[in-house]
Amino acid sequence: LGTLKKAVRQQLAQQNAQRAEQSLRSQIAEALLGQWNPEPSGRSINKELDRVVQQQLQAATRAGNGPAQGGPDPESIRKAARPTVVKGLRLSTVLARIAKLENIAVSDGEVEQFATQIAQSQGRPPQDYLAEIRQQNLVDVLRRQILENRVMQLIIQNAVITAPQPLKLKRG
Repeated sequence: LGTLKKAVRQQLAQQNAQRAEQSLRSQIAEALLGQWNPEPSGRSINKELDRVVQQQLQAATRAGNGPAQGGPDPESIRKAARPTVVKGLRLSTVLARIAKLENIAVSDGEVEQFATQIAQSQGRPPQDYLAEIRQQNLVDVLRRQILENRVMQLIIQNAVITAPQPLKLKRG
């Protein structure tokens, strides 16, 4: 029983740490987009929307809820995903600019290593997963994820956290 309690506590602590980091990343993203908010091209928006639609339709079909079974249609997916895609592309642009300024790059070997980790976490053979991401032209998506993660880590490591100043209210 003691071992189980310890394991549960560790798992809860890990989940809390992950939530805290995700919250911090969201705050950083909002701050970055508050200062720099580049407008992505229509072409890049459509390309990313096509990828999202394809992923969601494949997932829905595998779950037995594809368009043929009354599930979501491509146009409704595009419409729902558009705000998130635009915001993600804006953030990607800002993070890519920071990566360039900081000389942060991702090698092919690092992409393969990351893909191998993903495959292993899913219980899939790494070579099959690598072949699949290459076939679906997702290597650049993984490269971008790694790059953006590194930039976020750099920002977090160099951040100076300050306490908010208390509000001064006038009475009268």
